Amino acid sequence: MNPVCKIFLYIIDNTMNITNPSAKECFRQLNLVFTAYLLGVILFSGVVVFTVIKNDGGLLSSGMNISRIMKLVFALMIVVLIPAAFFLHRNNISKIETGQSVEKKMIIYRNSFIIKAGIIEFLCIANTVILLLVGDIYLLIPLVLLIFYLIINRPGTYKISLELSLTPEDKKSISS
Repeated sequence: MNPVCKIFLYIIDNTMNITNPSAKECFRQLNLVFTAYLLGVILFSGVVVFTVIKNDGGLLSSGMNISRIMKLVFALMIVVLIPAAFFLHRNNISKIETGQSVEKKMIIYRNSFIIKAGIIEFLCIANTVILLLVGDIYLLIPLVLLIFYLIINRPGTYKISLELSLTPEDKKSISS
């Protein structure tokens, strides 16, 4: 493993209890991951948009037929991966038993959400890379929609309590 990754994992493991977190810690981790995903996508997209505007186009020449192929592949990825992320998340949540503790429910929810948000982030980054290569400013439309979809899926106490069917006491243990 890369030494930088080892240091990063050591810091994360010692600042956040990843292996056996409380419900509140799990919620905090979930919001930290969401914020990192969102800021990463927005910053990377901003740099790419600035580059495309400054260079008056993408890195590939406009006469190349590859731009159509890239756009088609991206459209297929959206059609396949967004429903897959949604159903994978639903499937993981449906495996949660009603008698489990709120901590175990939150761990399953956290892991499932990270996968779902990671798929959406992957689509955002793929769109941004295609925008950088092709330079078609109309690719900002799916990018903005994907970022909006990521924001809509922000993990909040109300949303988590609805998806996990938490009791009012369990909901308090997450937010307090």
